Amino acid sequence: MRCRWIILLLLLPLFLGGCLSNVDMRQRVILTAVGIDGADVPGHVTITAQLLNALKAPQGDADAVLVISSTGHTGFDAARNMVKEVGRKVFWGQIQAIVIGEEVLREVNAAQLLDFLDRDFEPSRLAYVLVARGQTGAVVMGCGGSMLDSIPVGTITNQVEGVRATGKSHVMRLHDFMRALDTPGRSCATGFLTVTGEKTTGLGEVCKNQKIILEGVATFREGWVVGFWDDKETRGLNWVLGEVTSGMLITKDPSEQNKVSLEILGASSRVEPMMVDDQPVIRITVNAEANIGDIVGPGLDILDDGLIASLERRQATVIRNEILAALKRAKDERTDVFGFGTAFARRFPRQWEKMADSWDEQFLPDLPVELIVEAKIRRVGLCLSPIRVQ
Repeated sequence: MRCRWIILLLLLPLFLGGCLSNVDMRQRVILTAVGIDGADVPGHVTITAQLLNALKAPQGDADAVLVISSTGHTGFDAARNMVKEVGRKVFWGQIQAIVIGEEVLREVNAAQLLDFLDRDFEPSRLAYVLVARGQTGAVVMGCGGSMLDSIPVGTITNQVEGVRATGKSHVMRLHDFMRALDTPGRSCATGFLTVTGEKTTGLGEVCKNQKIILEGVATFREGWVVGFWDDKETRGLNWVLGEVTSGMLITKDPSEQNKVSLEILGASSRVEPMMVDDQPVIRITVNAEANIGDIVGPGLDILDDGLIASLERRQATVIRNEILAALKRAKDERTDVFGFGTAFARRFPRQWEKMADSWDEQFLPDLPVELIVEAKIRRVGLCLSPIRVQ
């Protein structure tokens, strides 16, 4: 009996080998990034894509990337119409960035624009979602790679990873963005791009004279873009979300004669929803650690009693001001990008049912926030006393 089972297990792989739905990649073209815009025809959508020739890319050939554009009644229709341009079906499994033009976001809800990417099984849910501020997605797709990136989309993805080290950007992936749109008591915020340099003259080739810059975040309310936050407000958002892992803080010593750079080592945060006299209240606690990076000025004696404690208080003040700036902007725009409403829905579900319909308009603008910031300086570097130039 045992021998029969062994023979069956040995023969079973012979009947399971291969894939019924396999596709030869020589019959497909790889899409690495896509821009989404409106079209000249009302109610239509334009898709602009960066297509990669996998055979030429490893050699760094200039024509390894092709930029094409197609239009359709919907995003999916426009994506399928790309076949007319390239003669092959497009493979979406390697998409790394989705860039939506600001103008189309003023006219069409983000959920509608991204529905075909979220609904279909092929596009990667790990693609970054970004907004092209003051530009179309097509312009961003036409920008070439940097000196360090031969593939244009690498400029975008590397900026996302690099700027994250400053804490001044917050970029959402497709899966997280779509889930946030569908979550009560939470609004979306994702990074936006600006383009400098000469404008792209046309599609079909990449323009090397333009530069893509990743800046703060674009905020959404119910799927509509409502504002663009600067670096200070964006890092204030990241402090609350606990997503500041690195960066620099600039402050001064008690004498106001020296500039002190503090290197952020990491931070954590805790958001606590509370009900006080049947009114919602939020308590935010942020803990941050830093090193002294450099001191510019006459110099400081690190061994001086009370100096480190004073710098820690000043560090906490800088963090507090950034968080307050973000809170003010969110209340003015009535965009709960911090997810306070979601926290109340989980902690106080019965009270949330009464607040849900008017949360953004009635409760968020006047929401009391108790802010606690604790900052520590862990290391001061190798110099304990100022250098005296002789």
